[in-house]
Amino acid sequence: VTWQAATEDCTTLGTAQGKTGRLVSITSSSLEVKLLELTSNAEFWTGGNDKTTQKAFVWDLDGTEFYKDGVETGYNNWWKTTAVDQPNHGANQDCVKFRVKLTSGTTTVEKLGWDDVACDKPWKYICQYSNA
Repeated sequence: VTWQAATEDCTTLGTAQGKTGRLVSITSSSLEVKLLELTSNAEFWTGGNDKTTQKAFVWDLDGTEFYKDGVETGYNNWWKTTAVDQPNHGANQDCVKFRVKLTSGTTTVEKLGWDDVACDKPWKYICQYSNA
């Protein structure tokens, strides 16, 4: 589903439980490993976005800023290769996807990281809930 539809699903599920629900915030490498296990190495939407202020990425659950115009605050794991350095702020790339590259012909993770992409692409998603 799209980022917006995933966010709405998480909000609805959270409300039904009397909690605040949004797409997951990734705040550590150990959490990334757990999320990767939960998804069986699949790519998925995170709550990261710069929809309000370009180049200022925040987690949707609580508005915590983790990247602003090249400065990392908190945990960051942007996708980087010799050809690509994320976030690259392409046209309409306002939402953060957890990206995974598997070794050819296997289920072994070769590389992982975050990618700023268009919010209208269909991806799986993981919700996070807060009692706040």
